[in-house]
Amino acid sequence: MPIYAVPTTAGTGSEVTVAAVISDPEHEKKLVIADTRLVPKMAALDPLLMTGLPKPVTAATGMDALTHAVEAYIGYWGTGFTDRMALSAVSMIYENLPLAYGDGANLAAREKMALASTYAGLAFTRANVGNVHAIAHQLGGKYHTPHGLANAIMLPQVLRFSAPAITGKLAALAVRAKVGNEGEPEAELAERFLDSVEALAASVGIPRCLDALRERDIPALAEAACWEADTNYPVPRRMTQDDCEAMLRAVLPQEAQAVPQRAAPKKAPERRKPAPGKSAGARPPAKKAARRRTAGA
Repeated sequence: MPIYAVPTTAGTGSEVTVAAVISDPEHEKKLVIADTRLVPKMAALDPLLMTGLPKPVTAATGMDALTHAVEAYIGYWGTGFTDRMALSAVSMIYENLPLAYGDGANLAAREKMALASTYAGLAFTRANVGNVHAIAHQLGGKYHTPHGLANAIMLPQVLRFSAPAITGKLAALAVRAKVGNEGEPEAELAERFLDSVEALAASVGIPRCLDALRERDIPALAEAACWEADTNYPVPRRMTQDDCEAMLRAVLPQEAQAVPQRAAPKKAPERRKPAPGKSAGARPPAKKAARRRTAGA
Protein backbone atom coordinates (compact mmCIF):
# COMPACT_ATOMS: atom_id res chain seq x y z
CA MET A 1 0.00 0.00 0.00
CA PRO A 2 1.58 3.33 -1.02
CA ILE A 3 2.18 5.97 1.65
CA TYR A 4 1.41 9.66 1.08
CA ALA A 5 2.92 11.78 3.84
CA VAL A 6 1.88 15.19 5.14
CA PRO A 7 4.16 16.12 8.07
CA THR A 8 2.74 18.25 10.87
CA THR A 9 6.09 18.96 12.54
CA ALA A 10 9.44 20.09 11.16
CA GLY A 11 11.75 17.52 12.62
CA THR A 12 11.41 13.82 11.94
CA GLY A 13 11.96 13.82 8.19
CA SER A 14 9.90 10.62 8.06
CA GLU A 15 8.19 11.85 4.91
CA VAL A 16 11.31 10.82 2.97
CA THR A 17 13.00 8.12 5.07
CA VAL A 18 13.17 4.35 5.32
CA ALA A 19 12.97 4.42 9.11
CA ALA A 20 10.24 3.82 11.65
CA VAL A 21 10.29 3.30 15.40
CA ILE A 22 8.26 0.92 17.55
CA SER A 23 7.93 1.77 21.24
CA ASP A 24 7.81 -1.15 23.68
CA PRO A 25 6.77 0.32 27.04
CA GLU A 26 6.61 -3.09 28.73
CA HIS A 27 10.33 -3.67 28.15
CA GLU A 28 11.24 0.05 28.17
CA LYS A 29 12.73 -0.07 24.69
CA LYS A 30 12.51 1.68 21.35
CA LEU A 31 13.03 -0.56 18.35
CA VAL A 32 14.15 0.91 15.02
CA ILE A 33 13.12 -0.71 11.76
CA ALA A 34 14.21 0.22 8.25
CA ASP A 35 12.61 -0.81 4.97
CA THR A 36 12.45 0.88 1.59
CA ARG A 37 8.72 0.14 1.54
CA LEU A 38 8.33 2.72 4.30
CA VAL A 39 9.41 5.55 2.00
CA PRO A 40 6.32 7.57 1.02
CA LYS A 41 5.42 7.83 -2.65
CA MET A 42 4.78 11.52 -2.20
CA ALA A 43 5.09 14.16 0.52
CA ALA A 44 3.31 17.51 0.82
CA LEU A 45 4.95 20.17 2.99
CA ASP A 46 2.34 22.63 4.24
CA PRO A 47 3.62 25.16 6.80
CA LEU A 48 0.04 26.08 7.71
CA LEU A 49 -0.24 22.74 9.49
CA MET A 50 2.65 23.70 11.77
CA THR A 51 1.61 27.18 12.92
CA GLY A 52 -0.25 25.84 15.95
CA LEU A 53 2.64 23.79 17.33
CA PRO A 54 3.45 24.58 20.98
CA LYS A 55 6.86 26.14 21.54
CA PRO A 56 8.37 23.07 23.23
CA VAL A 57 7.36 20.88 20.26
CA THR A 58 8.71 23.42 17.78
CA ALA A 59 12.02 23.46 19.67
CA ALA A 60 12.39 19.71 20.15
CA THR A 61 11.46 18.78 16.58
CA GLY A 62 13.67 21.52 15.17
CA MET A 63 16.64 20.26 17.16
CA ASP A 64 15.76 16.74 16.01
CA ALA A 65 16.14 17.91 12.41
CA LEU A 66 19.47 19.53 13.28
CA THR A 67 20.67 16.27 14.83
CA HIS A 68 19.69 14.35 11.69
CA ALA A 69 21.63 16.76 9.50
CA VAL A 70 24.73 16.91 11.71
CA GLU A 71 24.99 13.17 12.31
CA ALA A 72 24.51 12.41 8.62
CA TYR A 73 27.31 14.86 7.81
CA ILE A 74 29.89 13.78 10.39
CA GLY A 75 29.49 10.01 9.85
CA TYR A 76 31.63 8.11 7.34
CA TRP A 77 28.79 7.00 5.03
CA GLY A 78 28.28 10.48 3.62
CA THR A 79 28.20 11.23 -0.10
CA GLY A 80 28.26 14.44 -2.09
CA PHE A 81 24.46 14.40 -2.19
CA THR A 82 23.95 13.75 1.53
CA ASP A 83 26.56 16.37 2.46
CA ARG A 84 24.76 19.00 0.37
CA MET A 85 21.41 18.11 1.91
CA ALA A 86 22.80 18.12 5.44
CA LEU A 87 24.68 21.41 5.12
CA SER A 88 21.68 23.13 3.53
CA ALA A 89 19.49 21.89 6.38
CA VAL A 90 21.91 23.22 8.99
CA SER A 91 21.92 26.67 7.35
CA MET A 92 18.12 26.85 7.29
CA ILE A 93 17.68 25.58 10.83
CA TYR A 94 20.12 28.06 12.34
CA GLU A 95 18.38 30.91 10.57
CA ASN A 96 14.76 29.87 10.99
CA LEU A 97 14.31 27.79 14.14
CA PRO A 98 14.58 30.80 16.48
CA LEU A 99 12.10 32.67 14.25
CA ALA A 100 9.58 29.82 14.20
CA TYR A 101 10.00 29.37 17.94
CA GLY A 102 9.51 33.07 18.63
CA ASP A 103 6.49 33.43 16.35
CA GLY A 104 4.66 30.25 15.48
CA ALA A 105 2.61 32.05 12.84
CA ASN A 106 5.70 33.06 10.85
CA LEU A 107 4.90 31.15 7.66
CA ALA A 108 8.21 31.89 5.97
CA ALA A 109 10.16 30.44 8.91
CA ARG A 110 7.80 27.47 9.17
CA GLU A 111 8.21 26.75 5.47
CA LYS A 112 12.01 26.86 5.69
CA MET A 113 11.96 24.57 8.73
CA ALA A 114 9.73 22.09 6.90
CA LEU A 115 12.14 22.07 3.99
CA ALA A 116 15.15 21.74 6.32
CA SER A 117 13.55 18.74 8.00
CA THR A 118 13.03 17.07 4.63
CA TYR A 119 16.60 17.82 3.52
CA ALA A 120 17.93 16.38 6.78
CA GLY A 121 15.74 13.31 6.24
CA LEU A 122 17.11 12.83 2.74
CA ALA A 123 20.61 13.01 4.21
CA PHE A 124 20.26 10.62 7.12
CA THR A 125 18.13 8.02 5.37
CA ARG A 126 21.21 7.42 3.18
CA ALA A 127 24.12 8.34 5.47
CA ASN A 128 22.50 7.18 8.73
CA VAL A 129 22.76 8.72 12.19
CA GLY A 130 25.12 8.09 15.12
CA ASN A 131 25.83 8.12 18.83
CA VAL A 132 23.27 10.81 19.65
CA HIS A 133 20.46 8.63 18.36
CA ALA A 134 21.88 5.52 20.00
CA ILE A 135 21.65 7.23 23.39
CA ALA A 136 18.36 9.03 22.71
CA HIS A 137 16.58 5.80 21.83
CA GLN A 138 17.46 4.38 25.26
CA LEU A 139 16.24 7.52 27.03
CA GLY A 140 12.99 7.41 25.09
CA GLY A 141 12.45 3.75 25.90
CA LYS A 142 13.27 4.06 29.60
CA TYR A 143 11.72 7.41 30.48
CA HIS A 144 9.39 8.11 27.51
CA THR A 145 11.43 11.24 26.80
CA PRO A 146 10.32 12.84 23.51
CA HIS A 147 12.85 11.83 20.87
CA GLY A 148 13.64 15.36 19.73
CA LEU A 149 14.24 16.50 23.31
CA ALA A 150 16.56 13.57 24.02
CA ASN A 151 18.51 14.34 20.84
CA ALA A 152 18.71 18.03 21.69
CA ILE A 153 20.10 17.34 25.17
CA MET A 154 22.66 14.76 24.01
CA LEU A 155 23.84 16.47 20.80
CA PRO A 156 26.28 18.91 22.50
CA GLN A 157 27.76 16.11 24.62
CA VAL A 158 28.30 13.74 21.71
CA LEU A 159 29.74 16.45 19.45
CA ARG A 160 32.33 17.42 22.06
CA PHE A 161 33.22 13.76 22.51
CA SER A 162 33.54 13.28 18.73
CA ALA A 163 35.36 16.57 18.08
CA PRO A 164 38.94 15.20 17.92
CA ALA A 165 37.94 13.02 14.95
CA ILE A 166 35.91 15.62 13.02
CA THR A 167 37.58 19.01 13.43
CA GLY A 168 37.40 19.78 9.71
CA LYS A 169 33.73 18.87 9.45
CA LEU A 170 32.85 20.91 12.52
CA ALA A 171 34.65 23.86 10.94
CA ALA A 172 32.58 23.46 7.76
CA LEU A 173 29.40 23.32 9.85
CA ALA A 174 30.43 26.55 11.59
CA VAL A 175 30.67 28.31 8.24
CA ARG A 176 27.27 27.03 7.11
CA ALA A 177 25.74 28.00 10.44
CA LYS A 178 27.22 31.50 9.97
CA VAL A 179 29.13 31.46 13.23
CA GLY A 180 32.48 31.65 11.44
CA ASN A 181 34.11 32.43 8.11
CA GLU A 182 36.10 30.36 5.66
CA GLY A 183 39.84 30.76 6.11
CA GLU A 184 39.75 30.97 9.89
CA PRO A 185 41.67 28.29 11.83
CA GLU A 186 39.78 25.00 11.80
CA ALA A 187 40.16 24.44 15.53
CA GLU A 188 38.63 27.84 16.31
CA LEU A 189 35.76 27.28 13.89
CA ALA A 190 35.10 23.83 15.35
CA GLU A 191 34.94 25.21 18.88
CA ARG A 192 32.64 27.99 17.71
CA PHE A 193 30.23 25.50 16.21
CA LEU A 194 30.21 23.42 19.40
CA ASP A 195 29.39 26.54 21.41
CA SER A 196 26.72 27.56 18.91
CA VAL A 197 24.85 24.26 19.23
CA GLU A 198 24.56 24.80 22.97
CA ALA A 199 23.50 28.42 22.44
CA LEU A 200 20.87 27.50 19.83
CA ALA A 201 19.39 24.85 22.11
CA ALA A 202 19.26 27.26 25.04
CA SER A 203 17.65 29.98 22.90
CA VAL A 204 14.67 27.72 22.19
CA GLY A 205 14.23 26.56 25.76
CA ILE A 206 15.99 23.18 25.63
CA PRO A 207 17.18 22.22 29.14
CA ARG A 208 20.80 21.23 29.65
CA CYS A 209 19.88 18.26 31.83
CA LEU A 210 17.33 15.46 31.62
CA ASP A 211 15.19 15.55 34.76
CA ALA A 212 14.10 11.91 34.49
CA LEU A 213 17.63 10.49 34.32
CA ARG A 214 18.82 8.54 37.36
CA GLU A 215 22.36 7.49 38.23
CA ARG A 216 21.31 3.90 38.93
CA ASP A 217 20.07 3.52 35.33
CA ILE A 218 23.18 4.85 33.60
CA PRO A 219 25.23 1.62 33.25
CA ALA A 220 22.38 -0.27 31.55
CA LEU A 221 21.47 2.71 29.34
CA ALA A 222 25.09 3.08 28.25
CA GLU A 223 25.46 -0.63 27.52
CA ALA A 224 22.37 -0.62 25.29
CA ALA A 225 23.44 2.60 23.54
CA CYS A 226 26.92 1.24 22.78
CA TRP A 227 25.44 -1.96 21.38
CA GLU A 228 23.07 -0.01 19.11
CA ALA A 229 25.81 2.29 17.87
CA ASP A 230 28.35 -0.49 17.31
CA THR A 231 25.95 -2.64 15.30
CA ASN A 232 24.23 0.05 13.25
CA TYR A 233 25.88 3.43 12.85
CA PRO A 234 28.91 4.84 10.95
CA VAL A 235 30.09 6.97 13.85
CA PRO A 236 33.26 9.08 13.48
CA ARG A 237 34.45 8.09 16.96
CA ARG A 238 33.39 4.90 18.71
CA MET A 239 32.21 5.36 22.27
CA THR A 240 33.06 2.88 25.01
CA GLN A 241 30.90 2.03 28.00
CA ASP A 242 32.85 4.52 30.11
CA ASP A 243 32.57 7.23 27.44
CA CYS A 244 28.82 6.84 27.22
CA GLU A 245 28.36 6.78 30.98
CA ALA A 246 30.36 10.01 31.27
CA MET A 247 28.16 11.74 28.68
CA LEU A 248 25.02 10.61 30.45
CA ARG A 249 26.32 11.77 33.82
CA ALA A 250 26.98 15.18 32.28
CA VAL A 251 23.21 15.60 31.75
CA LEU A 252 22.07 14.29 35.13
CA PRO A 253 19.76 16.72 36.93
CA GLN A 254 21.71 18.95 39.30
CA GLU A 255 20.39 17.34 42.47
CA ALA A 256 21.40 13.88 41.22
CA GLN A 257 24.96 15.04 40.52
CA ALA A 258 25.56 15.74 44.20
CA VAL A 259 26.40 12.33 45.63
CA PRO A 260 25.41 12.17 49.32
CA GLN A 261 28.34 11.58 51.66
CA ARG A 262 28.17 8.58 53.97
CA ALA A 263 28.55 9.29 57.65
CA ALA A 264 31.90 8.22 59.04
CA PRO A 265 31.64 5.02 61.13
CA LYS A 266 31.60 5.60 64.86
CA LYS A 267 34.72 4.57 66.70
CA ALA A 268 34.40 1.94 69.41
CA PRO A 269 35.12 3.37 72.88
CA GLU A 270 38.70 2.87 73.87
CA ARG A 271 39.34 0.38 76.66
CA ARG A 272 41.48 1.61 79.50
CA LYS A 273 44.85 -0.03 79.56
CA PRO A 274 45.65 -1.93 82.75
CA ALA A 275 48.46 -0.69 84.94
CA PRO A 276 51.85 -2.36 84.34
CA GLY A 277 52.06 -5.77 86.00
CA LYS A 278 48.29 -6.24 86.18
CA SER A 279 46.09 -8.26 83.87
CA ALA A 280 43.11 -6.58 82.19
CA GLY A 281 40.63 -8.60 84.27
CA ALA A 282 42.39 -8.28 87.64
CA ARG A 283 40.48 -6.79 90.54
CA PRO A 284 42.06 -4.52 93.10
CA PRO A 285 43.34 -6.54 96.10
CA ALA A 286 41.52 -4.29 98.57
CA LYS A 287 38.14 -5.22 97.09
CA LYS A 288 38.97 -8.94 97.15
CA ALA A 289 39.92 -8.71 100.82
CA ALA A 290 36.73 -6.88 101.62
CA ARG A 291 34.67 -9.61 100.01
CA ARG A 292 36.48 -12.34 101.96
CA ARG A 293 35.86 -10.59 105.25
CA THR A 294 32.19 -10.21 104.44
CA ALA A 295 31.83 -13.83 103.49
CA GLY A 296 33.38 -14.98 106.77
CA ALA A 297 31.32 -12.71 108.99
